[in-house]
Amino acid sequence: MKLYQLNIEVRDTSPTIWRRICVDANTTLAKLHTILQITMGFHDREQYQYISKNLETKLATLYGDPKTHWRTSDRNAQKTMLFKVLKSKQDTILYEYGRGESWEHRLTLEKITSPQEGVHYPVCIEGQNTVPPDELHTTPQNQTPFDIDAINQLLLTIKSPKKFH
Repeated sequence: MKLYQLNIEVRDTSPTIWRRICVDANTTLAKLHTILQITMGFHDREQYQYISKNLETKLATLYGDPKTHWRTSDRNAQKTMLFKVLKSKQDTILYEYGRGESWEHRLTLEKITSPQEGVHYPVCIEGQNTVPPDELHTTPQNQTPFDIDAINQLLLTIKSPKKFH
């Protein structure tokens, strides 16, 4: 089994909002959406899609949930594995969350690694700053600060392969 270390950066924020996580490379994009919701502190109230751009052809492929009909998706996020989209170190994909003024996240594959004994995956390794509420595209002052322990406690609800517990 391979693990992907991903850097997640919310675009156009100051100060920069970011997280670093490790996830199973076999994770579907739909499951990654759930992981990102927990990791970033959102509440899954909005629709989402992933956008992958081919550097040679400049064409974009959209991955989404066919049930939401937010935008026409080329591929089903429930059937697409992360390793099919991010193949090499430094590959990127955009994760767009919300309608209208959506939040755009750049996901970058930093490292391909092996699981460590006793570690539950997915896991948030580090990060900084707190995202605003799902409904707003401004950064309010009264948000709960980034709390890696609380995030990882919630990530325990996501199943990981039993042999790595």
